[in-house]
Amino acid sequence: MFTEGFVEWLQNEISTRRWSQADLAREAKISREAVSGILNSRRSPGPKVCRNIAVALKISPVTVFIKAGLLPAEKIRSTILDEIDHKSSLLPATKQKIVLDLINGLLTREETESRLTTEKRG
Repeated sequence: MFTEGFVEWLQNEISTRRWSQADLAREAKISREAVSGILNSRRSPGPKVCRNIAVALKISPVTVFIKAGLLPAEKIRSTILDEIDHKSSLLPATKQKIVLDLINGLLTREETESRLTTEKRG
């Protein structure tokens, strides 16, 4: 089921990148007519078009599928977690290790801050 929110979301993604409809069509390897049809709510994006849009925008396909109404948002884990997973998978293994180290460092910092806050209260 195609959602009107998808059009607004996609227009925002295009604008954020300072792209034209033609730029999106070229990067997503879809026709300009397809992009125009989607943005004018005359055409629903199917799974293949959504995957191509995701690749063009360098975001997780799951995010695009949810925005397009092809997947129910409530049954999918956080789109932020999906983006982290997707973007990490695009990195070489050595860079993935750096991402993991960063997350572990943030968790350690969060635990320390939480402990200090608890100690100040007590």
